[in-house]
Amino acid sequence: MMSSAKQRVRTAAKFAVVVLTLYAATFAHAAVKPGDTPWRIAVREAAVVQGDTVTLGEIAQPMGPAPEELWEKLAATRLWPAPEADGRPMAVNRDKLEQALDHYLGDKAQLCLLPNRLVLRRGGTLLSQDELAALVVKTLTPRAKALGGEVSFRDYRLPDNHFLRDATNKLSVEPDGKRIEPGRITFKLVETDLRGETVRQVSGSVFLDCFKDVMVAGASINRNEALTPEKVTMRRMNTAYLKGEPWDGKGGPWRVTRPVGELQPLYKDELEVLPLVRRGEAVELVYEGDFVKLKVLAEALEDAGPGQSVRVRNMQSKREVYARVRDAHTVVVR
Repeated sequence: MMSSAKQRVRTAAKFAVVVLTLYAATFAHAAVKPGDTPWRIAVREAAVVQGDTVTLGEIAQPMGPAPEELWEKLAATRLWPAPEADGRPMAVNRDKLEQALDHYLGDKAQLCLLPNRLVLRRGGTLLSQDELAALVVKTLTPRAKALGGEVSFRDYRLPDNHFLRDATNKLSVEPDGKRIEPGRITFKLVETDLRGETVRQVSGSVFLDCFKDVMVAGASINRNEALTPEKVTMRRMNTAYLKGEPWDGKGGPWRVTRPVGELQPLYKDELEVLPLVRRGEAVELVYEGDFVKLKVLAEALEDAGPGQSVRVRNMQSKREVYARVRDAHTVVVR
């Protein structure tokens, strides 16, 4: 009886060991399944490799609480042959990348987050799009401050990444033109070597917003209407969307050369000096000679400012002559 009981205990113990072993094996296998593992291997879109063979650590990085010892081992995993030194970058599409990682990593490949394409270069330095954008801002900001107002940059059109062909090469941003204006700014990314010689150039652009107070019409203004102070107010606007140079409030007196709606910008090229003499107005026409001076009443046939020539009609003789504007009521013929 006792012997039978001991045998049953031994059998149960063996079964328990088998169950625990199977459970441990199942748990160990599940540890590399994406659904149960709280970390991933993120493969970059571009990377620089140094040796003859690409390693996982050169093209990827862990995301989440990856076991340190395990990642060190995985990072050292040798993958496929590296591109030739100083050669063209190697591009690997998503399908080929997935196949290669399945081959070299086995079930660990399930943890990989893959880009649509991986670009590799052997040697040199890699600059990401964020680093390129930071270089653009650093270069253009001092020039943009000369515009006044509040400036900011957006809508960058840049390469996804840029490989410097040598670690000692430098990259600079050279805008097209000496001045920069609000709106779309085009430039070149210029790579130079230690001798200062250009290695290559890549085009790019960025949109510059510039918010500042602009003179606008306080109420609707008709064509040829005088621009008086009560008709002008200020409005904060993005000058990148203005159609010309805004009026700075100086000079005059002015009138508008086209109708301007309420709160619409006042542009310099749509203002003209308010004429002293206006078409249809009566003026005094003065004939000044060496020994004689005559005055008659005349009608202005066009607008004219101070010192300008204006066509007038002598109201007595009906003769038309050109005279010089002296003031708002007098034109002179010598």
